[in-house]
Amino acid sequence: MGILTRNEGAKVNANINVTPMVDVMLVLLIIFMVITPMLQKGVSVDLAKMHSWWRSCEMEKFFWATIKFLRIS
Repeated sequence: MGILTRNEGAKVNANINVTPMVDVMLVLLIIFMVITPMLQKGVSVDLAKMHSWWRSCEMEKFFWATIKFLRIS
């Protein structure tokens, strides 16, 4: 391997290639144009149902006691 030398007379190209940035901005614009109408009218989401046994069991008491203990410590 040879030693690389820099030609001091050559100019450095410091220009930014704008084309990839424009491509990304156009894709983001399209995504926002598609999502914005959905946000305005809303999307229905089926949430998971919580089992009723959680409220009546001893596990909930243990859980909250542990949380209180950790906050005090």
